[in-house]
Amino acid sequence: MGDEAPPATARSSHSQPRRRADQASASPRRPHQQIPAKSEKPDSDPRHSFGTPHEFTEAARPCRHAPGDRWFVDETYLKVAGKWTYLYRAIDQHGQVIDVLLSMRRDLAAARRFFTRALRAGTIPVEVTTDRAHVYPRVLDELLPSALHTIEQYANNPVEADHGQLKARLRPMRGLKRHRSAQILAAGHAFVQNLRCGHYDIATDVPNHHRLRIAFHDLALTI
Repeated sequence: MGDEAPPATARSSHSQPRRRADQASASPRRPHQQIPAKSEKPDSDPRHSFGTPHEFTEAARPCRHAPGDRWFVDETYLKVAGKWTYLYRAIDQHGQVIDVLLSMRRDLAAARRFFTRALRAGTIPVEVTTDRAHVYPRVLDELLPSALHTIEQYANNPVEADHGQLKARLRPMRGLKRHRSAQILAAGHAFVQNLRCGHYDIATDVPNHHRLRIAFHDLALTI
């Protein structure tokens, strides 16, 4: 009996460190059990709480003023991912931005696509002022044959000056990386500019410096 006791104590002394080693290896896994599930992430995403730019634009569409019948159309340059792109923009005689379209090319297809989008606003212009690009006469003959096409020098100054408001917003930024992001930014800037200038029947009875805040609050309730 006395000779069998030491092996028993040896087994107990070796088994206890083995349990401690198992506990030490299992302890790092405990903090990972506190990570929230993926289904909880959308609740904290601010886009799900405040809406996307497209949702705000669509919610405000019924309150938008009809564009005027004199359009000023021009394209400006934006650098996206290190490459120059063309941003088509149109405003009416009241300064309302009718539509914007970002294109990789400045050609007939891009001009036709832009005018097709702009005409969805519901107004058929009686006069369209552009630069001397050779694609505009053909597009206007196809889509707006009754409109007067004006290409006189300095006639397009209103939209060229309006480009400056967008460029001033883009200048402090560190560049645009994706085509889709640039299109969303240009469209969102046009929407905010129209809201601020009173081209929507939203928050028109409040001071100008409170208009955007109250307008977005009212629109968020409808999204």
